[in-house]
Amino acid sequence: MKPVEPLGESGPRLRAMSILTGVAVAYALSLTAAALMGLAMFRVRIPDPTVTLLMSVVSYLSMMGGGVVAGRRAGTLGWLHGGLTGLGYVAIALVLTGTLFHGITGLGSTAGRLVAGFVLGAVGGTVGVNLD
Repeated sequence: MKPVEPLGESGPRLRAMSILTGVAVAYALSLTAAALMGLAMFRVRIPDPTVTLLMSVVSYLSMMGGGVVAGRRAGTLGWLHGGLTGLGYVAIALVLTGTLFHGITGLGSTAGRLVAGFVLGAVGGTVGVNLD
């Protein structure tokens, strides 16, 4: 069981390193899954829409996994650490996509991704902070 941090005057603190570690873990999970899918596609023909769907599912699960790590490392405010991890994951993905592919996504699509990232990360962080 983890020791509980005393609340004191300022309350629980936000831990930036927990969030950064969660984002790094989320990207490591995504890249590993993408590499495994690439190896599988080398042997088996998978239709493009299926690959797109699978990569979306992998991204969502990676955000949750990163949130679990962030919440567990922080030990407090799991929903916030996880949610910010999900936001960080999506923000980096949007910057990379815009830079590498010179594509501009619509504001509604971007807002939806950011909300989904926060919610999925928050769920993961809530689970992570409660793991023993």
